[in-house]
Amino acid sequence: MPISIQKHCRLSPEPTDGTRLLVMRYWPRGCNRDQFDMWLPDLAPSRKLLAWVKGQQQSQEHDLLRVNEIWRDRYIGEMEAQSGLIAELRGQHEVGQVITLLCSCHRPEECHRSVLRDLILGGRRTF
Repeated sequence: MPISIQKHCRLSPEPTDGTRLLVMRYWPRGCNRDQFDMWLPDLAPSRKLLAWVKGQQQSQEHDLLRVNEIWRDRYIGEMEAQSGLIAELRGQHEVGQVITLLCSCHRPEECHRSVLRDLILGGRRTF
C-alpha cells in the first residue's frame, strides 16, 4: 500500500486516502478539523528551521540547491526525536494501512512530506 505525499491539505478527503495526517507546524487557515484524522505538528520542521529556510530563500545570496540540502539534513536531524512515532507509522504502513501526508506546500518534491515519506518507508536514513 502506498503513502501518498502529493496531497495538499485543502484538497477534500477521498476514500482512498486512508489515514489523513496533517504534518504542518502551524494549523492551515480555512481548514476544518474533520478534514484530518490527526494533526502531528512534531513531524513538521521546527519553527527555527522554518524561519532559517525562509530567510535563506529570501536572501538570494545563497545557492538554493545547497540550502535545500542543508535544510533536508537539519530536518532529518530533527526527526530523530520523533523516531518512535515514525516507527509506529512505518508499522501501520507495513500492515497495509494507507497513510496520506498532508501539508500546504504546492511542490511536494520540495516539501518535508517527501523526506518524511522516505523516513516512514525506511529509506534514506532510518533510526
